[in-house]
Amino acid sequence: MRPQKDRLPDPPGSLFPGVPLFRRVTPRGAFWLLALFLLGGVITGSCASVGLGLFQGFRGVPLLFSGIPAAEQGFFPCFTTFLLHGLLYLSLLFLLGLSVLGPFGVPALLFFKGVATGIGAFSFLAGEGPLGLCRSALCYLPAAAAFCLLCLSFGVRALAFSSSLARAGCSAREASPGFSAYGRDLLAALSLAVAVSLAGALAAAVFAVFFHL
Repeated sequence: MRPQKDRLPDPPGSLFPGVPLFRRVTPRGAFWLLALFLLGGVITGSCASVGLGLFQGFRGVPLLFSGIPAAEQGFFPCFTTFLLHGLLYLSLLFLLGLSVLGPFGVPALLFFKGVATGIGAFSFLAGEGPLGLCRSALCYLPAAAAFCLLCLSFGVRALAFSSSLARAGCSAREASPGFSAYGRDLLAALSLAVAVSLAGALAAAVFAVFFHL
């Protein structure tokens, strides 16, 4: 009788030791994997907006999904636009981390965010030309990049918590301590989102004053 081969040990720091497909995914590897999904979304959205000319006649699409501030409306509307945009994605990432669909839902959500960011970044060129490019570089892209990094970091945390739920078998007793830490991480991410929104709204307000919008 042929002896059975021993199961390979799980690599240190694996996020999903019980799932063969993701067993070798570490937090650092998950970060770069999610970054590839996000970057792929940005490239896809940029090509759709510029190369294919899609969404150029529908200003509501980038405004709804990309958190583009209206600098001429003042500081507070720009702040709420940035903040609501950040709250939307962080809340969705948080909910995906509470489900077993996290390994698939988190990359899909970040890809969609990349698409929306790419569309938003180049939508300024459709009607404003060089001034729109300047507005995008000063009012939108810095905050968008900060939100992308924030979502990437919290996305890794959501993947880790989704994995811990799967290992615990969705047991409330075993998941409760981890849920408290997960909730604190969400509050920290939301605090950073407020800071990014303040900085982005201030940049939009300065742009509006400088260009007399």
